[in-house]
Amino acid sequence: MRSALASKTDVNNGTLTDAIVGAASVNMTADPSLVACPVGSCPPLTDPKLAYAAIQQYTASQKDQNWELGAVFGMLDQTGAGTGEANDDTPGAKMGAYIGLMQTANGGPGWALNTNIVRNMVPGGPNSITGYPGAGNEGAPGAMNNYSSTIGYELDVSNFDKDSNGLPPSYPFVVGEYITTTSTFSSYAGIHFGIGQGQTVAAWHNGILFTSPNSAGGRVIADNTIADYSNSDIGWHTSGQHATASFFDESSGGKYGAWFTGTKSIEDIDISTGTLVGIGINGTRGGAGIHLNVGVSSGASNSGISDTGSHGNGQSYDDQSTSAVGIKAEGTYSYAAFSAQQANTKIALAAGENQEVCFSDSDRCVTYDGNTLVYSAGTTRLFAIDNSGNLSIKGSLTQNGNP
Repeated sequence: MRSALASKTDVNNGTLTDAIVGAASVNMTADPSLVACPVGSCPPLTDPKLAYAAIQQYTASQKDQNWELGAVFGMLDQTGAGTGEANDDTPGAKMGAYIGLMQTANGGPGWALNTNIVRNMVPGGPNSITGYPGAGNEGAPGAMNNYSSTIGYELDVSNFDKDSNGLPPSYPFVVGEYITTTSTFSSYAGIHFGIGQGQTVAAWHNGILFTSPNSAGGRVIADNTIADYSNSDIGWHTSGQHATASFFDESSGGKYGAWFTGTKSIEDIDISTGTLVGIGINGTRGGAGIHLNVGVSSGASNSGISDTGSHGNGQSYDDQSTSAVGIKAEGTYSYAAFSAQQANTKIALAAGENQEVCFSDSDRCVTYDGNTLVYSAGTTRLFAIDNSGNLSIKGSLTQNGNP
């Protein structure tokens, strides 16, 4: 260590025990030769694969009402404005701390930064080094105060300059965490969640949790909780085993549960599953379960609903609802409200015995009771022909007339 020491230096058998060091710069070069006991990952002293460190610092808290920190790094950024324009390669950049690891062809698994916080642990035991935390035994379940939070890593950003909703030159580049690469090959994932081998309980209740507004009305997210502007093959992909649902929306107050815009090459939604029901619509609503408002460009044509599947002995459309009308046509049709001219079937319309096919607001009807086909006006039977061909009419029969 090369430094200019200040006035207070206590040395005990060659160990700096209580010192205030002031220096314009400190340059430390050391080999990882100190036996270390990383918190939560401390190997036993009898393990031939001990952990070693070039620099190590252990401490224990002493006060109740004060913040106590194992180490503090701070820097005042007051130079370099306007020296660069790129978001991730600014020549005048300043950093409170920089930690790096370079791996060679002979290098082992590498972490540039590894943090570990252990809740409810009793330090010490045969694996501990000088009694400091690292190894120990699990405490009694429920022993800690619920107000003693356990936070593995906290990232704070305070923006007192201006709103940031884009990139320079329109906006300043302000983000909580920036993940970028400079690589020749693609890597597996930007963020990867894992779980320790042998753990029998779930690691997290929520993988990523966005909280609700605070008491002052400030929102955690203003525009998009997750914004995907990438050009990946798939924007959102789930292939795990989800007991309830892959996507669950129970939000309220917005216009839509799911909103699709833009032009896709084939379909906005494609369901290619073997599930018993492709889409299930439940609940109570004042409008429609499905509402179609599809337009068409000039000279073109489309279908509101197009079924080209194969349903065996089933139905293309199966209505088992309780309603006043099963199918109601109130649109404007240039040819017909219903057409079966191109259907490959002998029967275009099948009605059951004693069911009526009616005209003029359900007043003029045709019905068949299993023996006789009858045309009625209200409750008056006007025309009937039975299975033997016997014809009966209520009025007179005019031959060669002008109907």
